[in-house]
Amino acid sequence: MSELTHAEIAELEHTRWTALMRSDLEQLGRLYSDDLVYTHSNGQRDTKESFLELLRSGALRYVRLEPTEQRTRIFGDLAVVSGDVAIEARVATGSHESVVGYTAVWARQGEDIRHVAWHSSPKQAPIGS
Repeated sequence: MSELTHAEIAELEHTRWTALMRSDLEQLGRLYSDDLVYTHSNGQRDTKESFLELLRSGALRYVRLEPTEQRTRIFGDLAVVSGDVAIEARVATGSHESVVGYTAVWARQGEDIRHVAWHSSPKQAPIGS
């Protein structure tokens, strides 16, 4: 099997962002690995099932997702995407807006490419400023 390509990952990232905005659980279910580790910017960690349940229940609904500064690195059957994303979401306590730095990891699993990990951290003033 050939290594992943930047074009494949760019398309998958676009599909994922769109599915998150639409709360398209079927599409996200296809994109996410069964062993997904999804770490939110507040440190909460979810599995594929628990993250999809947040969306299904309405406890989390994305209103705006604007990714920027994306950089993709390919390592054979693994891709690491890093960047920033402006987020507006509806949560149980109301509306939440933030800009986070993130890392998304994609891996070939059999014939498919799956999203295997997400980790984000709140953007703050640079170290040393």
